[in-house]
Amino acid sequence: MNKLDHLQADSSTGSHGTRAAGTPATGKPRWPSTVAVFAFVLFSAVFVSILWFQYQTDSRTLLKLTESPLAVGGIYFGLSLTLALCIYFIARQVSQRLNNHAKLLPLLGQKQYQQFRDQLSRLSKDHWIGEFDEIEDSLNRLSLQLETQEKTVDSRNQEVERLSLFDPLTGLANRQLLQYELQNDLAQPALNSRENIVAVILLDLDNFKRINDSLGHHLGDVVLEKMASRIKSSVHSLGLVARLGGDEFAILLRSAKHPEQAHLLCQKVLQLVRKPLKVEGTTLVISCSIGISTATLGNTSEDLLKHAEIAMYKAKKAGGNAHLMFNAHMAAEAHDNLYLESEIRHGLEQSQFTLYLQPKVNMDGMTKGFESLVRWDHPERGIISPAEFIPAMESMGFISQLDNWILEASFRQLKVLEPHHPEIVISVNISSTHFTKHSFLVFLNECLQKYPINPNRLELEITETLLMENMNEGREVINTIKQMGVRIAIDDFGTGYSSLSYLKNLPVDTLKIDRVFIKDIPDSESDKQISSVIIFLAKQLNFTVVAEGVETLAQLNFLKDNHCDQAQGFYFSKPIASHKAIIMLESERINQLNTDTATPL
Repeated sequence: MNKLDHLQADSSTGSHGTRAAGTPATGKPRWPSTVAVFAFVLFSAVFVSILWFQYQTDSRTLLKLTESPLAVGGIYFGLSLTLALCIYFIARQVSQRLNNHAKLLPLLGQKQYQQFRDQLSRLSKDHWIGEFDEIEDSLNRLSLQLETQEKTVDSRNQEVERLSLFDPLTGLANRQLLQYELQNDLAQPALNSRENIVAVILLDLDNFKRINDSLGHHLGDVVLEKMASRIKSSVHSLGLVARLGGDEFAILLRSAKHPEQAHLLCQKVLQLVRKPLKVEGTTLVISCSIGISTATLGNTSEDLLKHAEIAMYKAKKAGGNAHLMFNAHMAAEAHDNLYLESEIRHGLEQSQFTLYLQPKVNMDGMTKGFESLVRWDHPERGIISPAEFIPAMESMGFISQLDNWILEASFRQLKVLEPHHPEIVISVNISSTHFTKHSFLVFLNECLQKYPINPNRLELEITETLLMENMNEGREVINTIKQMGVRIAIDDFGTGYSSLSYLKNLPVDTLKIDRVFIKDIPDSESDKQISSVIIFLAKQLNFTVVAEGVETLAQLNFLKDNHCDQAQGFYFSKPIASHKAIIMLESERINQLNTDTATPL
């Protein structure tokens, strides 16, 4: 039991009854109170005076003396003097004790609690004034309580500081501490000079979202802890390791003699990160992308972090599992991307994007549907193809907004075509980052309510890569979409996992053969065999088969011979502006009518 607990136990009533009156916190009987002392002294003075008079004179003399004003005055004077002396001595004791206590109080303000208690215990005790004993006991308890509270506050302050400067999951420094240390290093000429290089290394795990989605966030956190330990072990005392958030880490490399040291460290980190990691029976091989930036004159901490991030994403875009040093070319490219981002945002706000449609025809050349495409009608650069801006929109986070725009524009086009061409199906590509989001399903349902058309006339195209990377989640989304009545197509089949086995259990309607297997037909025997096998197996699963990228009659004839259902490509038509679709369909209808009614020669 500590001192505070002991004093608190003594001051409480406990289980043995209430403490007797006049007993201090120490348990020892204390001396009478100040009032009792004063009453006792006054009574004693009167009593002693009477005895003295009786002793000196007889009763008759005493009676005569009491009749004398001078004698009575003398008695009163003696009593008053006695009382005054009592008051003086009591006041002196009180004043002295108060002064002693007052001199000790600053120690509490200085948080010198133990010194306060030691000096308080050495004060002389005057048991004639028992109230001061209780005051000193209370001051003792107060100092113990203040000391305990101070320790609690210090402990909590340390915890708050730890949480504000360190990552709670890995124990590494966080962004705030990294920036603080980096600013200090940049401000020290000895650390940031020609002889010494300050470098920032940014590291991001490749495809970590797949690990979180497949194993769950709990095991994802375990992976992050293991990766943090590996990175820290590779750095040792060369610098500071920090976790910036998610699966992004940073290394502040101090006093490197040459940029080559940063490259060597990154190679070591890449090797350690890629070592197989076993998590609850699952063996994972994880790679990372690393960007490096070195300090030059005038660089701020934000500059270094931004440059390292640019280099890191450049490495990730190149396929990951690599490290790159930031250079001037990357800076120019980043500036261009920033300008492009501003233009894309402005283009979306000003409705500069236009819906284009590419016909999908059957083997007789009749249009059965369209694939929705988009073009950017730039006010200065003219029509820009999606190959130039789609990757940028994906990396900048605009792709979901563009997907929604294309989807709603396709609904409007279906509404326009419905009166005269109710059989036409329009396909819309949905990005992998958008397809599995709940917000996409909400928007799709809103469009179905807003544009009351037959939902079977809308087909959503997703890539097989997306489906294989998110099989469970993808299956749930597909089932929900099918319940709405919307068709599903697998786009670019053959470029990814190329497995029909996983498709047999999915409610897929259409399979699209990627153009890479069509472009070399009929010259490539392997492409012919692959395409014919895909068509045959897909037909066995009752899929509608569409071949992409058809540009020659020979390719069309091959597809006819193998019973492909539909095709699309420049052989039939380039993508057309959406308002021309109804004109093209009406022209086909007229030509068909003329053909059907023509009289043979």
